[in-house]
Amino acid sequence: MASNKEAEMNNPRLKTDAPASKQRLFVQKFVSSCPDLKTEVCDGRISEIKKAELTQSNNPKPEPAQATTHQAGDVTIGTAAKSALISLWLDDYNDIFSDFDPRPYSQRALSDDFLNEVKKVLRETPSGKVELELLMPESLRSPGQESTIKKRLREYFKARFTHYKEQAIKIKKQGALFVSFGIVLMLVTALVLFSYAERSFWVILLSVVAEPAGWFLFWDGMELLVFDAKERKTDLDFNKRMANCNIYFKSY
Repeated sequence: MASNKEAEMNNPRLKTDAPASKQRLFVQKFVSSCPDLKTEVCDGRISEIKKAELTQSNNPKPEPAQATTHQAGDVTIGTAAKSALISLWLDDYNDIFSDFDPRPYSQRALSDDFLNEVKKVLRETPSGKVELELLMPESLRSPGQESTIKKRLREYFKARFTHYKEQAIKIKKQGALFVSFGIVLMLVTALVLFSYAERSFWVILLSVVAEPAGWFLFWDGMELLVFDAKERKTDLDFNKRMANCNIYFKSY
């Protein structure tokens, strides 16, 4: 009977099929049910179980990976939320606005230095939501003025977005019109030259004037469609992102 118990206790399945705590309980039941079981067998098996419990406690299950945050200069980029945090240091509220504009904050023009700095930082950020954090000395902060400034910033970027959107549509229409006129003018010139075998003075004059004009209109229209439209799109995207960004002040 004891030999059967020893064989069952040393069964390899007992070492792998159950956790260490259940294995210990299994051995204790065997010991209580068979008093004549060899002590060294029990002690050896219990020692193995303790080692297994210690190994399990020292090797916990890995926790799921969390989103990391990277910093690049004044920009904090959260990889999970895919948003960009733009932080700018200010000596006072006047750093946001033009020095030559005496109007109140609700109507004052923005500083070119401020806009250029925001554009420079925004070019290094991924597409998505933008948060503009303006750092101010604690002693100079005013909640009322900050509310007015945030409203003014949103109004400015929305107005600029609308302006560049209208400009982009206008440029595309103008470019398409130039290309169309250029093609038509070149076709008319080619048709006239083909139709009149005897070239008179007026036919030659038409060729001299209309052919270069057609080429000019065509290539000038292509420049509007390709290069100018692309430049407007950059300004359009910038003001669109800034018009929808979260703006808040913070003390330093």
